[in-house]
Formats: sequence, C-alpha cells, structure tokens
Amino acid sequence: LYRFVAGVLAPCILGRFIRPLLLIILFAWICFCIAIIPTNLKIGLDQRLAMPLGSYELDYFDAVAKYLAVGPPVYFVVTHGHPYNTLDGQNNVCNSVKCSNSSLLAQINFASKFPEYYYVTSPATSWVDDFFDWTDAPLTYQCCRVYSNDSTTFCPPSDTVGNCTSCPVSDRRPSPENFTQYLPFFLRQNPDHACPKGGKAAYSTAVELLSPVQNSSSKVLVGANYFMTYHTVLRDPQDYIVAIRRARELAENITQSWNDLRHNRTASTVIRRNIVFPYR
Repeated sequence: LYRFVAGVLAPCILGRFIRPLLLIILFAWICFCIAIIPTNLKIGLDQRLAMPLGSYELDYFDAVAKYLAVGPPVYFVVTHGHPYNTLDGQNNVCNSVKCSNSSLLAQINFASKFPEYYYVTSPATSWVDDFFDWTDAPLTYQCCRVYSNDSTTFCPPSDTVGNCTSCPVSDRRPSPENFTQYLPFFLRQNPDHACPKGGKAAYSTAVELLSPVQNSSSKVLVGANYFMTYHTVLRDPQDYIVAIRRARELAENITQSWNDLRHNRTASTVIRRNIVFPYR
C-alpha cells in the first residue's frame, strides 16, 4: 500500500494537469450541492427512518399511508376581546343569515372548497350559529325558555310543568344583554330529543366564560374560544408542515379582514383588537 501511494497515487494526484482538474471537479461538486439544497432538502423527518429494520411500527406507518381516510382536527382560536354580544361582532364570525361574506366561518367555508391548497376538508363547527338556533327554537323544544311571569329567569329543561315560554329574541338573535345571560345555559345543556341544539357536548370546552368587569351589565364575558374543522388526509411530515402553513395563512387573512374593519368603523362599533390563530 505504501509503495502504491508513494509511487503511483501521489505522483498522479500531484501531477501538473491532474491537480487543477481535481480542484475544478471539487469546486463544481460544492456548487452543485449548494444548488440543490433549496429544492431537495425537505423539512421534517420521515418517521420510518427512526425505526429499526423489522419493527412492527413500519407496518403501521405503511398502513396509515395507504388506508388513512380522515385528517386531524384543526382549531381556529379567537383570542379574548371579540365583542360577541354586538351585532357587528356576531356578523364577523357567524355563517348564517345576515352574516358578513368575509366572516371567520365564511372564510373557512370558502377554504374548504379548495382542499388541495388549504388542506381544509369541511366547514367549521360554529357555537355562535348553534347558539342562535338554540335561542330561537320553538316552544315545542325544551331549549331556551324563560318563565312567563319573569322573563329574566331561565326555565331549565327539567321543568316540564312550569309556566315557561320561549326566550325573547329579535330577528332570530338574542339582544346583547340576553346573549351573555343565556350563553352559560346553552353551554351547560346536554343535547337530547327534547333539544338537539344543546351545546354542552360539542362546545362546553370551546368557549371560555369570564366574570364581567365591575359595573358592567353583562352577565359573563366571552374569553378565548375556538371553531373546529378538519384537515384533509395528511400522510407524511411534509403534508403536516404545508397544512399548518396554509392554516396560518387563512388565520392571518381573517385577522387582516378584522383589522380593515377597524379602520372603516367608528369608535362605537369598532371590532376590538384581537387575533385568530390555528391550533392543532
């Protein structure tokens, strides 16, 4: 080996023409490696690479990639401060009659029509719209009811013999005072055949209720809350990364639309400064 290196390899490498040729090849290889980094270097680690050969986990990952038919949930969180008890605040979130075309739920619904780009497969669940339906339910359902002789006292579902009547609503929505008064009852009522719109099962953890500020007419304050939808099927780490990027883009669009509204409204009807962000 010594004789081969000293007598053949070293003279060849250090030759007059071979040495610059090797430097050119090395420089070209470095440039090539740098050029392919932005396109072929992917973020994330394939989970299979962390498993030993023959691991049963490899069969599991293969089955997930082949048979998985539903994506993970994604929650669009609205931070504390959104005025849900005002008409403007409701219209910029809900997705029913008289709601804004650029509301939070309308934009998520629009994104679900383009799952290849946004990775969102369905419209989001809406505690706001279900709360409106709950307050506006006919008396035949034991949903939102008050006593006939005292409209400020809530009539619970367990009261089947009391003199109860439907909650007073105007144009299918509760007044600002009634919104904060009835919301806790909506979130505590289990859905059943008597009232399918009870919100405890679906939304009891979706809405944070806070104590009102001193000298406020509100019964409670709506804190942070979320609206849930689902991603499309995500089969590899790259899909997860792109999906959360698209969810953040959608949340930023919603926040920006609220920011634009603040500049176009008077101080009395301003949408408070809060943001929307995705959580998965």
